[in-house]
Amino acid sequence: MRRGRMAGSFVKTLSTSAVVVGAGFAGAGCGHERPPHFEDAARATVPVPACVVSLPPRAHAQGLRNLTEDEVWHVLFPRYDSAKHELPLGAEACTGERVFEDPILAGAPMQSPVVQVKENDIIFGNAGDRVRIVWLRTHRWPDGSEGGPLALVRATETSAEVYAIGVHKRAPSKSTFQAERVGAEMLVTAIDDGCEDQPKTALCSSNVTIFQPHYGHLARLRSLVTELRAQGSGTEPGVIGTLQYKLIASPEYGSSGVKVFEEIEATDQGGRVVHKMDLERNFTLKDGTLDGGPDSLWSRVQAQTQPAAASAKTPPEPKAPPKPAHPAPAQQPWQNSGFVKTPSSMGGTPDAPSRPSVPSAPSSPEAPSAPSAPSRPSAPSAPSPSPPSGPSVPSGPRFPGH
Repeated sequence: MRRGRMAGSFVKTLSTSAVVVGAGFAGAGCGHERPPHFEDAARATVPVPACVVSLPPRAHAQGLRNLTEDEVWHVLFPRYDSAKHELPLGAEACTGERVFEDPILAGAPMQSPVVQVKENDIIFGNAGDRVRIVWLRTHRWPDGSEGGPLALVRATETSAEVYAIGVHKRAPSKSTFQAERVGAEMLVTAIDDGCEDQPKTALCSSNVTIFQPHYGHLARLRSLVTELRAQGSGTEPGVIGTLQYKLIASPEYGSSGVKVFEEIEATDQGGRVVHKMDLERNFTLKDGTLDGGPDSLWSRVQAQTQPAAASAKTPPEPKAPPKPAHPAPAQQPWQNSGFVKTPSSMGGTPDAPSRPSVPSAPSSPEAPSAPSAPSRPSAPSAPSPSPPSGPSVPSGPRFPGH
Protein backbone atom coordinates (compact mmCIF):
# COMPACT_ATOMS: atom_id res chain seq x y z
CA MET A 1 0.00 0.00 0.00
CA ARG A 2 2.84 2.37 0.89
CA ARG A 3 4.61 1.76 -2.38
CA GLY A 4 1.42 2.37 -4.27
CA ARG A 5 1.01 5.82 -2.72
CA MET A 6 4.63 6.69 -3.46
CA ALA A 7 4.35 5.50 -7.05
CA GLY A 8 1.17 7.52 -7.56
CA SER A 9 2.84 10.64 -6.18
CA PHE A 10 5.76 10.05 -8.50
CA VAL A 11 3.55 9.77 -11.58
CA LYS A 12 1.82 13.01 -10.59
CA THR A 13 5.18 14.73 -10.33
CA LEU A 14 6.11 13.57 -13.84
CA SER A 15 2.75 14.72 -15.21
CA THR A 16 3.25 18.15 -13.68
CA SER A 17 6.68 18.40 -15.28
CA ALA A 18 5.22 17.45 -18.65
CA VAL A 19 2.58 20.17 -18.36
CA VAL A 20 5.22 22.78 -17.54
CA VAL A 21 7.35 21.74 -20.49
CA GLY A 22 4.30 21.81 -22.82
CA ALA A 23 3.41 25.28 -21.62
CA GLY A 24 6.93 26.43 -22.39
CA PHE A 25 6.70 25.15 -25.95
CA ALA A 26 3.30 26.76 -26.41
CA GLY A 27 4.69 30.11 -25.31
CA ALA A 28 7.62 29.74 -27.66
CA GLY A 29 5.25 29.10 -30.57
CA CYS A 30 3.55 32.45 -29.86
CA GLY A 31 6.87 34.24 -30.08
CA HIS A 32 7.26 35.01 -26.35
CA GLU A 33 10.65 34.32 -24.78
CA ARG A 34 10.69 32.80 -21.32
CA PRO A 35 13.78 33.10 -19.10
CA PRO A 36 15.31 29.81 -17.95
CA HIS A 37 13.80 28.58 -14.69
CA PHE A 38 15.81 26.96 -11.90
CA GLU A 39 14.17 25.20 -8.99
CA ASP A 40 16.56 26.86 -6.55
CA ALA A 41 20.19 27.89 -6.13
CA ALA A 42 21.25 24.34 -5.16
CA ARG A 43 21.07 23.28 -8.82
CA ALA A 44 24.01 25.58 -9.60
CA THR A 45 26.27 24.03 -6.99
CA VAL A 46 25.34 20.33 -6.79
CA PRO A 47 25.20 17.65 -9.49
CA VAL A 48 22.12 16.13 -11.08
CA PRO A 49 20.73 13.37 -8.79
CA ALA A 50 21.46 9.74 -9.57
CA CYS A 51 18.05 8.62 -8.27
CA VAL A 52 14.92 10.32 -6.96
CA VAL A 53 12.01 9.16 -4.79
CA SER A 54 8.81 11.11 -4.21
CA LEU A 55 7.75 11.72 -0.63
CA PRO A 56 4.23 11.71 0.84
CA PRO A 57 2.90 15.16 1.70
CA ARG A 58 3.32 16.42 5.24
CA ALA A 59 0.23 17.07 7.30
CA HIS A 60 1.53 20.36 8.73
CA ALA A 61 4.37 21.54 6.49
CA GLN A 62 6.39 24.25 8.21
CA GLY A 63 9.85 25.29 7.10
CA LEU A 64 12.23 23.24 4.97
CA ARG A 65 11.74 19.49 4.94
CA ASN A 66 14.36 17.28 6.56
CA LEU A 67 14.42 13.53 6.11
CA THR A 68 13.88 11.34 9.15
CA GLU A 69 16.28 8.46 9.73
CA ASP A 70 13.71 5.93 8.47
CA GLU A 71 13.21 8.01 5.33
CA VAL A 72 16.98 8.13 4.71
CA TRP A 73 17.24 4.33 4.98
CA HIS A 74 14.30 3.83 2.61
CA VAL A 75 15.44 6.45 0.09
CA LEU A 76 18.89 4.90 -0.19
CA PHE A 77 17.73 1.27 -0.01
CA PRO A 78 14.26 0.51 -1.42
CA ARG A 79 14.24 -2.91 0.30
CA TYR A 80 14.48 -1.36 3.75
CA ASP A 81 11.61 -2.53 5.98
CA SER A 82 10.59 0.55 7.97
CA ALA A 83 8.11 -1.45 10.08
CA LYS A 84 10.72 -3.95 11.32
CA HIS A 85 13.69 -1.57 10.96
CA GLU A 86 15.59 -4.19 8.99
CA LEU A 87 17.78 -4.03 5.90
CA PRO A 88 18.96 -7.17 4.05
CA LEU A 89 22.74 -7.24 3.69
CA GLY A 90 22.43 -8.03 -0.01
CA ALA A 91 20.22 -5.01 -0.71
CA GLU A 92 21.19 -2.78 -3.60
CA ALA A 93 21.25 0.98 -3.29
CA CYS A 94 18.76 3.03 -5.30
CA THR A 95 21.56 3.65 -7.82
CA GLY A 96 21.87 -0.10 -8.42
CA GLU A 97 25.24 -0.27 -6.65
CA ARG A 98 25.97 -3.21 -4.32
CA VAL A 99 27.69 -1.19 -1.62
CA PHE A 100 27.77 -4.04 0.91
CA GLU A 101 30.13 -5.97 -1.36
CA ASP A 102 32.84 -3.31 -0.96
CA PRO A 103 36.03 -4.98 0.37
CA ILE A 104 36.36 -2.30 3.03
CA LEU A 105 33.45 -3.91 4.90
CA ALA A 106 34.93 -7.41 4.81
CA GLY A 107 35.62 -9.15 8.11
CA ALA A 108 32.88 -7.59 10.19
CA PRO A 109 31.20 -10.23 12.39
CA MET A 110 27.57 -10.02 11.24
CA GLN A 111 25.17 -12.00 13.42
CA SER A 112 22.31 -12.02 10.91
CA PRO A 113 21.72 -11.69 7.15
CA VAL A 114 19.83 -8.48 7.91
CA VAL A 115 21.00 -5.26 9.55
CA GLN A 116 19.00 -4.43 12.67
CA VAL A 117 18.73 -0.66 12.35
CA LYS A 118 18.76 1.33 15.58
CA GLU A 119 18.08 4.96 16.30
CA ASN A 120 21.13 7.23 15.85
CA ASP A 121 22.88 4.72 13.56
CA ILE A 122 23.12 7.62 11.08
CA ILE A 123 25.63 10.45 11.44
CA PHE A 124 24.70 13.61 9.50
CA GLY A 125 26.93 16.23 7.95
CA ASN A 126 26.13 19.44 6.10
CA ALA A 127 27.23 19.96 2.48
CA GLY A 128 25.44 23.28 1.96
CA ASP A 129 22.45 24.17 -0.22
CA ARG A 130 20.23 21.72 1.72
CA VAL A 131 22.44 18.78 0.74
CA ARG A 132 23.18 16.41 3.60
CA ILE A 133 26.02 13.94 4.03
CA VAL A 134 24.72 10.77 5.69
CA TRP A 135 26.81 7.91 7.06
CA LEU A 136 24.84 4.75 7.85
CA ARG A 137 26.74 2.60 10.36
CA THR A 138 25.84 -0.97 9.44
CA HIS A 139 29.04 -2.87 10.29
CA ARG A 140 30.99 -3.02 13.56
CA TRP A 141 34.23 -4.76 14.53
CA PRO A 142 35.41 -6.02 17.94
CA ASP A 143 38.10 -3.31 18.16
CA GLY A 144 35.46 -0.57 17.98
CA SER A 145 35.80 0.22 14.27
CA GLU A 146 32.61 1.03 12.34
CA GLY A 147 31.70 1.10 8.66
CA GLY A 148 28.80 1.48 6.29
CA PRO A 149 27.31 3.39 3.34
CA LEU A 150 28.15 7.08 2.90
CA ALA A 151 25.88 9.18 0.69
CA LEU A 152 24.89 12.65 -0.50
CA VAL A 153 21.13 13.30 -0.24
CA ARG A 154 18.81 16.27 -0.51
CA ALA A 155 15.15 16.68 0.42
CA THR A 156 12.62 18.96 -1.22
CA GLU A 157 9.02 19.26 -0.12
CA THR A 158 7.88 16.60 -2.60
CA SER A 159 10.89 14.34 -3.19
CA ALA A 160 14.29 13.14 -2.01
CA GLU A 161 17.34 13.10 -4.27
CA VAL A 162 20.44 10.89 -4.00
CA TYR A 163 23.55 12.24 -5.74
CA ALA A 164 26.17 9.61 -4.87
CA ILE A 165 26.76 6.68 -2.54
CA GLY A 166 29.96 4.96 -1.38
CA VAL A 167 31.39 3.30 1.74
CA HIS A 168 33.36 4.63 4.70
CA LYS A 169 35.08 2.86 7.61
CA ARG A 170 36.70 4.45 10.64
CA ALA A 171 38.82 3.28 13.54
CA PRO A 172 37.56 4.10 17.06
CA SER A 173 37.20 7.89 16.85
CA LYS A 174 34.75 10.78 16.60
CA SER A 175 33.69 11.60 13.06
CA THR A 176 32.45 14.73 11.32
CA PHE A 177 31.51 15.10 7.66
CA GLN A 178 31.63 18.20 5.50
CA ALA A 179 31.95 19.30 1.87
CA GLU A 180 34.91 21.09 0.33
CA ARG A 181 35.46 22.72 -3.05
CA VAL A 182 38.40 22.17 -5.39
CA GLY A 183 37.70 24.46 -8.31
CA ALA A 184 34.22 23.56 -9.56
CA GLU A 185 34.34 20.06 -8.03
CA MET A 186 32.59 19.10 -4.79
CA LEU A 187 34.53 16.84 -2.44
CA VAL A 188 33.21 15.08 0.65
CA THR A 189 35.54 14.77 3.63
CA ALA A 190 35.23 12.33 6.53
CA ILE A 191 37.25 13.63 9.49
CA ASP A 192 37.95 10.86 12.01
CA ASP A 193 39.52 12.23 15.19
CA GLY A 194 41.07 9.49 17.32
CA CYS A 195 43.04 11.88 19.55
CA GLU A 196 40.20 13.95 20.99
CA ASP A 197 39.73 13.46 24.74
CA GLN A 198 42.96 11.44 24.87
CA PRO A 199 45.79 12.26 27.32
CA LYS A 200 48.63 14.27 25.77
CA THR A 201 51.00 11.33 26.10
CA ALA A 202 48.55 8.77 24.66
CA LEU A 203 49.38 7.04 21.38
CA CYS A 204 46.70 7.93 18.83
CA SER A 205 46.02 8.93 15.25
CA SER A 206 43.50 11.04 13.31
CA ASN A 207 42.91 11.27 9.58
CA VAL A 208 40.73 12.76 6.87
CA THR A 209 39.37 10.65 3.99
CA ILE A 210 38.49 12.50 0.79
CA PHE A 211 35.69 11.37 -1.56
CA GLN A 212 34.47 12.67 -4.92
CA PRO A 213 30.99 12.17 -6.47
CA HIS A 214 31.42 10.36 -9.80
CA TYR A 215 28.43 9.18 -11.83
CA GLY A 216 26.38 8.26 -8.75
CA HIS A 217 29.35 6.69 -6.95
CA LEU A 218 31.15 8.39 -4.06
CA ALA A 219 34.73 7.51 -4.98
CA ARG A 220 37.32 7.30 -2.22
CA LEU A 221 40.32 9.35 -3.41
CA ARG A 222 42.82 9.40 -0.55
CA SER A 223 43.23 9.24 3.21
CA LEU A 224 45.59 11.73 4.87
CA VAL A 225 46.94 11.65 8.43
CA THR A 226 46.11 14.85 10.32
CA GLU A 227 47.50 13.92 13.75
CA LEU A 228 49.78 11.15 14.93
CA ARG A 229 51.51 10.57 18.26
CA ALA A 230 54.24 8.07 19.08
CA GLN A 231 57.06 7.52 21.57
CA GLY A 232 60.69 6.56 21.12
CA SER A 233 63.92 6.29 23.08
CA GLY A 234 67.45 6.70 21.81
CA THR A 235 66.18 8.30 18.60
CA GLU A 236 67.81 11.74 18.98
CA PRO A 237 71.60 12.15 19.40
CA GLY A 238 72.56 13.26 22.88
CA VAL A 239 69.04 12.97 24.30
CA ILE A 240 68.41 10.44 27.06
CA GLY A 241 65.00 9.10 27.97
CA THR A 242 61.69 8.69 26.20
CA LEU A 243 60.72 11.24 23.56
CA GLN A 244 57.19 12.18 22.52
CA TYR A 245 56.70 12.61 18.77
CA LYS A 246 53.67 14.50 17.47
CA LEU A 247 52.64 15.16 13.85
CA ILE A 248 50.04 17.80 12.99
CA ALA A 249 48.81 18.24 9.41
CA SER A 250 46.37 20.86 8.10
CA PRO A 251 44.73 20.31 4.68
CA GLU A 252 43.89 23.36 2.56
CA TYR A 253 41.54 23.02 -0.42
CA GLY A 254 42.37 25.24 -3.39
CA SER A 255 41.45 25.80 -7.02
CA SER A 256 43.26 22.73 -8.41
CA GLY A 257 43.96 20.43 -5.49
CA VAL A 258 44.82 20.03 -1.82
CA LYS A 259 47.81 21.40 0.08
CA VAL A 260 48.81 19.71 3.32
CA PHE A 261 51.05 21.52 5.81
CA GLU A 262 52.81 19.06 8.12
CA GLU A 263 54.76 19.75 11.28
CA ILE A 264 56.51 17.32 13.61
CA GLU A 265 57.79 18.08 17.09
CA ALA A 266 59.85 15.84 19.35
CA THR A 267 59.76 16.74 23.04
CA ASP A 268 61.65 15.24 25.97
CA GLN A 269 60.23 14.20 29.31
CA GLY A 270 60.56 17.78 30.57
CA GLY A 271 58.48 19.19 27.71
CA ARG A 272 61.47 20.74 25.91
CA VAL A 273 61.32 20.70 22.08
CA VAL A 274 64.45 18.89 20.88
CA HIS A 275 63.56 18.42 17.21
CA LYS A 276 61.16 20.20 14.84
CA MET A 277 60.45 19.81 11.12
CA ASP A 278 57.79 21.06 8.69
CA LEU A 279 56.80 20.27 5.12
CA GLU A 280 54.27 21.30 2.48
CA ARG A 281 52.70 18.55 0.39
CA ASN A 282 50.69 19.19 -2.78
CA PHE A 283 48.04 16.95 -4.34
CA THR A 284 46.37 17.67 -7.68
CA LEU A 285 42.80 16.67 -8.50
CA LYS A 286 42.68 15.39 -12.06
CA ASP A 287 40.59 12.77 -13.86
CA GLY A 288 39.11 11.41 -10.65
CA THR A 289 42.44 11.02 -8.83
CA LEU A 290 44.21 13.00 -6.11
CA ASP A 291 47.93 12.40 -6.58
CA GLY A 292 51.08 14.23 -5.55
CA GLY A 293 53.60 14.37 -2.76
CA PRO A 294 56.22 14.27 -1.40
CA ASP A 295 55.89 11.51 1.18
CA SER A 296 54.83 12.36 4.70
CA LEU A 297 57.41 13.73 7.13
CA TRP A 298 56.67 10.83 9.45
CA SER A 299 58.54 8.30 7.34
CA ARG A 300 61.43 10.73 6.83
CA VAL A 301 61.88 11.35 10.52
CA GLN A 302 61.94 7.63 11.22
CA ALA A 303 64.50 6.99 8.51
CA GLN A 304 66.76 9.80 9.80
CA THR A 305 66.52 9.15 13.51
CA GLN A 306 66.54 5.37 13.56
CA PRO A 307 67.73 3.62 10.36
CA ALA A 308 67.83 0.26 12.10
CA ALA A 309 64.13 0.54 12.94
CA ALA A 310 62.96 1.53 9.48
CA SER A 311 60.92 -1.66 9.26
CA ALA A 312 58.76 -0.45 12.14
CA LYS A 313 57.50 2.68 10.43
CA THR A 314 53.82 3.33 9.98
CA PRO A 315 52.09 2.04 6.82
CA PRO A 316 51.81 4.47 3.88
CA GLU A 317 48.69 6.52 3.36
CA PRO A 318 46.29 4.39 1.27
CA LYS A 319 45.01 5.48 -2.11
CA ALA A 320 41.51 4.80 -3.33
CA PRO A 321 40.57 1.27 -4.42
CA PRO A 322 39.38 0.63 -7.98
CA LYS A 323 35.89 1.91 -8.61
CA PRO A 324 33.37 -0.93 -8.77
CA ALA A 325 31.54 -1.60 -11.98
CA HIS A 326 27.88 -0.67 -12.09
CA PRO A 327 26.08 -3.24 -14.22
CA ALA A 328 22.41 -2.50 -14.74
CA PRO A 329 20.30 -5.29 -13.15
CA ALA A 330 17.46 -6.78 -15.14
CA GLN A 331 14.88 -5.51 -12.61
CA GLN A 332 15.86 -2.22 -11.04
CA PRO A 333 14.92 -1.84 -7.36
CA TRP A 334 13.27 1.52 -7.90
CA GLN A 335 10.78 0.17 -10.47
CA ASN A 336 7.24 0.08 -9.10
CA SER A 337 8.42 1.71 -5.86
CA GLY A 338 8.51 5.42 -6.65
CA PHE A 339 12.19 5.46 -7.70
CA VAL A 340 13.65 6.72 -10.93
CA LYS A 341 17.24 6.79 -12.13
CA THR A 342 18.36 10.01 -13.75
CA PRO A 343 21.63 10.81 -15.51
CA SER A 344 24.28 12.45 -13.39
CA SER A 345 26.44 15.38 -14.35
CA MET A 346 29.31 14.37 -12.11
CA GLY A 347 31.99 14.60 -14.77
CA GLY A 348 35.43 13.08 -14.89
CA THR A 349 36.99 10.07 -16.44
CA PRO A 350 36.72 6.87 -14.39
CA ASP A 351 40.05 6.02 -12.88
CA ALA A 352 41.46 2.85 -11.42
CA PRO A 353 43.60 3.97 -8.46
CA SER A 354 45.39 1.39 -6.43
CA ARG A 355 43.82 -0.32 -3.43
CA PRO A 356 44.76 0.92 0.04
CA SER A 357 47.76 -0.89 1.40
CA VAL A 358 47.09 -3.30 4.23
CA PRO A 359 49.21 -2.53 7.31
CA SER A 360 51.53 -5.42 8.03
CA ALA A 361 52.77 -6.47 11.41
CA PRO A 362 56.03 -4.68 12.33
CA SER A 363 59.09 -6.76 11.75
CA SER A 364 62.10 -7.07 13.97
CA PRO A 365 64.46 -4.02 14.00
CA GLU A 366 67.21 -6.24 12.72
CA ALA A 367 66.69 -7.52 9.19
CA PRO A 368 67.29 -11.30 8.82
CA SER A 369 70.46 -12.21 6.97
CA ALA A 370 70.18 -13.71 3.49
CA PRO A 371 70.69 -17.49 3.28
CA SER A 372 74.22 -18.47 2.33
CA ALA A 373 74.90 -20.22 -0.98
CA PRO A 374 75.57 -23.97 -0.83
CA SER A 375 79.23 -24.94 -0.50
CA ARG A 376 81.14 -26.26 -3.52
CA PRO A 377 82.40 -29.82 -3.63
CA SER A 378 85.99 -28.55 -3.37
CA ALA A 379 87.83 -28.35 -0.10
CA PRO A 380 86.36 -25.69 2.15
CA SER A 381 88.39 -22.61 2.96
CA ALA A 382 89.69 -21.97 6.42
CA PRO A 383 87.04 -20.46 8.67
CA SER A 384 87.52 -16.79 9.42
CA PRO A 385 87.07 -15.55 12.96
CA SER A 386 83.68 -14.01 13.62
CA PRO A 387 83.71 -10.26 14.38
CA PRO A 388 82.92 -9.17 17.92
CA SER A 389 79.31 -8.24 18.51
CA GLY A 390 78.55 -4.50 18.55
CA PRO A 391 76.45 -2.50 20.97
CA SER A 392 72.75 -3.18 20.97
CA VAL A 393 70.58 -1.00 18.74
CA PRO A 394 68.28 1.38 20.66
CA SER A 395 64.60 0.69 20.36
CA GLY A 396 62.67 2.68 17.76
CA PRO A 397 59.48 4.67 18.20
CA ARG A 398 56.35 2.86 19.20
CA PHE A 399 53.30 3.52 17.07
CA PRO A 400 49.59 3.22 17.69
CA GLY A 401 48.42 -0.32 17.16
CA HIS A 402 51.95 -1.85 17.21
